[in-house]
Amino acid sequence: MRNALLLAGIWVAIVLIAYAVAYLPDRGPSEFIAVDRAFATVGGALQFPVPAGWTVVETEYGAEIASPVPALKGWALVAKGDTPEAALADAWGKIDPCPSCTSPVLETFDVQTWDGQIRGTFTYAPRDDGSRVHGVVLGTAPQWGVLLFETGSGLIPQRVSADLGRMEGGFSVQALSTVPALPGPADTAAPEAAEATI
Repeated sequence: MRNALLLAGIWVAIVLIAYAVAYLPDRGPSEFIAVDRAFATVGGALQFPVPAGWTVVETEYGAEIASPVPALKGWALVAKGDTPEAALADAWGKIDPCPSCTSPVLETFDVQTWDGQIRGTFTYAPRDDGSRVHGVVLGTAPQWGVLLFETGSGLIPQRVSADLGRMEGGFSVQALSTVPALPGPADTAAPEAAEATI
């Protein structure tokens, strides 16, 4: 009887281990480095690396970026303005056109001139729910490329944070004076969204 219980216990343990191996998500090693498999090009003007597991969906104003974790999303678009700050305000109007909504408050803005373009990295103050928005604005007046990411209040895995750094660091904009501005939501009816999973 004792041996039968021991044998039954061993079989239950084997079944549970097999279930865990087959159905639990593979978290991978903590130092895992995703290889960038492709670049996304938005509107013929903006380009950034798309790490494995990320998705870029074209929209009427540019592109929405989905991350491997639900607490993080992003956008890439061409915006207008005499200054990088004005371009950020224009970008918010295209992403979330809500005249009664309050825009997030700019907390930090670091501007550098590099290769004939102005590059600004920015962070908005945390919202009431703890989420934060940060990103890059790049170009010269009157048109700019803007890459924004919104992170939830939860922790972001190290690999996804590294992906964010690669995307922001690899964000580039061709001379926007030769590229027609992407229409905003008021300028055109929204076309069918074309999803490109990279």
